[in-house]
Amino acid sequence: MIRFLGSSLCPDSLSFLEVEWLKILASNGDAIEPTKVRITEDGKAEILEGVLSSFKNKIQKVDKHKRKATFEITICNVPKEIELSIIPEDEIETEQISQE
Repeated sequence: MIRFLGSSLCPDSLSFLEVEWLKILASNGDAIEPTKVRITEDGKAEILEGVLSSFKNKIQKVDKHKRKATFEITICNVPKEIELSIIPEDEIETEQISQE
């Protein structure tokens, strides 16, 4: 924790926005469900539902094959890349059909 917040002589403080981002990512201690996305013709992800909807403007890349989206936030003035799971819309429909 000390490395994260800085030294004891000069600790860094979190901004209100950073605290909110951490609360979202903490997800009350539960696993974060994959974000449901629609992949557009140009390969970009349109967020349909999930935690990534809070980070829409921060998404840097989407890998449909690995089912991952990478976004960047700044914590204590240090950029952090975060990778979360996604599930494409066409796979959601396939799952629902197979469950019926």
